[in-house]
Parts: sequence; structure tokens; C-alpha cells
Amino acid sequence: MAVNQAKIFEQLEQLTHELNRDEFIYGFMAAFDFPKATITQVRQGGGSRNMAKETGHVGLKNKLYYQTSLDGEDLDSVFELRLADPAIPSCVRNMVLQ
Repeated sequence: MAVNQAKIFEQLEQLTHELNRDEFIYGFMAAFDFPKATITQVRQGGGSRNMAKETGHVGLKNKLYYQTSLDGEDLDSVFELRLADPAIPSCVRNMVLQ
């Protein structure tokens, strides 16, 4: 199935205009057509799907890693610390910091 970039951009634009940090990752995953079952499992606590160990983080093997950052926090430092975690580089292709 072809990727509909216009649809993705529209959904991401809506997410950023109506920013809710607690719900952002689920809308992001929906915009990129993650299966609804995966989104539901992650939302309900992750089970075996969520490889992230920290509360509020989402780590999907071979897909993405998501974490929020504090206002004013140095994103480069956050990114470097996350990459230093030995479990992360082996299981993640994309990283989203909010």
C-alpha cells in the first residue's frame, strides 16, 4: 500500500496544533498507520509490545522510541543519553522526542 504523505502531514499538523503530550504518541502512531491493536496495547501499558522501561516512554522493536522532554531541556543531551542505553540502538530505527 502506498504512503499517503498528505494524509500524514495533515494528521501531524492537527496533532501539533492541539498538542496533548499524553496523547501525542498515539496520534503519531495512527498517522503512520500502526495497527490499532498495537496502539491499544501500548496505551494500556504496553505488555510485551512496549520495550521502553521508563514510564511514559514507548519503545517498539525495530520501529520507534518515544519520550517526552521537559521544557527547556537540551534535546541533544537527551538524545545522546538515550542512544547510550545499550537496549535502544538495537531495537529502534526512528526516535521521536517531544
